[in-house]
Amino acid sequence: MKAIPKSLPAAHNTLRYAKWILLFFGALTSMGLAPLYIAPAMFFGLAVLILYVKRAPTWKHAFKYGYCFGFGAFLTGTYWVAFSLLVEADKFAWLIPVALLVIPLFMGFYVAASCALSHRFRGNAFLYTVVFASMWVFMEVLRSWLPFAFPWNLVGYTLMASNVLMQTASLIGIYGMSFVVVLISGACAMIAERKKLPFILCLPILVGLPYYGMKRLESNPTSYTNTYMRIVQPNIEQKIKWDRSYYTSNFRRYLSLTRSPSDKPLDMIVWPEMATPFDLQNDETARRLIRSSFNNQHVHLLLGSARYGRDSHGEISQFWNSLYVLNEEANVLEVYDKHTLVPFGEYLPGRGILPIDQLEAIAMGSHGVDFSRGKGVTTLRVGNLPDVSPLICFEGIFTGRVARYEPENKPAWLLNITNDAWFGDTSGPRQHADTVRLRAIEEGMPMVRVAGTGISYVCDAYGRILAEIPLNTEGVRDLYLPEPAVKETMYRCLVRAIMSCVQKAKGKKKK
Repeated sequence: MKAIPKSLPAAHNTLRYAKWILLFFGALTSMGLAPLYIAPAMFFGLAVLILYVKRAPTWKHAFKYGYCFGFGAFLTGTYWVAFSLLVEADKFAWLIPVALLVIPLFMGFYVAASCALSHRFRGNAFLYTVVFASMWVFMEVLRSWLPFAFPWNLVGYTLMASNVLMQTASLIGIYGMSFVVVLISGACAMIAERKKLPFILCLPILVGLPYYGMKRLESNPTSYTNTYMRIVQPNIEQKIKWDRSYYTSNFRRYLSLTRSPSDKPLDMIVWPEMATPFDLQNDETARRLIRSSFNNQHVHLLLGSARYGRDSHGEISQFWNSLYVLNEEANVLEVYDKHTLVPFGEYLPGRGILPIDQLEAIAMGSHGVDFSRGKGVTTLRVGNLPDVSPLICFEGIFTGRVARYEPENKPAWLLNITNDAWFGDTSGPRQHADTVRLRAIEEGMPMVRVAGTGISYVCDAYGRILAEIPLNTEGVRDLYLPEPAVKETMYRCLVRAIMSCVQKAKGKKKK
């Protein structure tokens, strides 16, 4: 292994010291994200990485630096995943070390690759800064699309510390925000190298984005539709959610909250993901009780529920994580099936190939089959309610894949139903809630988010939260559904243009 140049401080002269330093600064960057939003931690941590990569003698050193940094970042950024194994600790606690390490070990390669690819451009400060930011974003895009996609804690979410800076998403989306964060971090790093040009060139960004955000918020006060709605958060612990002995009491809690008085007639009520784990579509008694909870109002209920398919012998052969739409008679009008499934949570990767069947009980497919996939992003049209794009659980974290882009299928609002009870009082539910909120700004549509234990909220098309139920709190919130943004966002236009080009390219290949 080649020695690191003497220009580095003596204490950093070996890779052995560097890897621990970069592991620490990688871990530090998580403080720049929800729920702390200490933005300097993100910028400073990235600046240290960029400096180390620039001074690395070979691309292999750069790769190792990046891997150590990425491992630290994802170790502290996704630790909450292990909490899901505490729900049945007697069975799965032994897997906690595996859950803590698998994601950082896998995701560290994306950071390492961006560092290795940027290393050869280190001779020119400006070019190196731009290339590093570009490679970083390229890897964020890859980890959003490749198998086992997990676009969690993209560095651009650091800008969500401010409602003003969040408006950047309407222009360039989360990937553009990540580019800005890494670019500014690189420009700051170059100051340590006595290269001021990158920082000077970043000044228009540092001034322009806050100005744009302020003007956008000032020029667009929240406006509302005529749809009066209620969001319901029952605050049911995961330990009892799937316990059959609690099915009745849990269901009664939903009915009680739905039945609670409202100051105006309700047009719509929303329950969270898997509110009813039983076969709602074929359970006449459950739907009769739901109907009685409407208090004779002409209302639609949107709720998460399991949906079952049975074979000729009546045995369960398929089941889906679904969203049902019921009318005032509790008849099923529409069904949406989740299409982006959680590995090991809703299906077992490599089933039939890898020796992993002993993990069957971890997956929700505890009947011996995985959850089935839905058809994809859908726009639901229900009576005279505004058209909606439903998203179940972490489907809301995939930018550019939360709504249809054909003009005739454009929804007026986004709905995210979820169950974050698996992850306790950790940063996970808070990160999830803020990640989904950015989709509202990108798409220029209000977001209604309803979670089993929190965080539930309604935000407008500019990300302003209008009503909220905190984590681990039971309650309802009633309000009018906000209007979508007056003008289509630049980001939505950009995504539609990219999708159009991709479809044309696919059409040419078929010919």
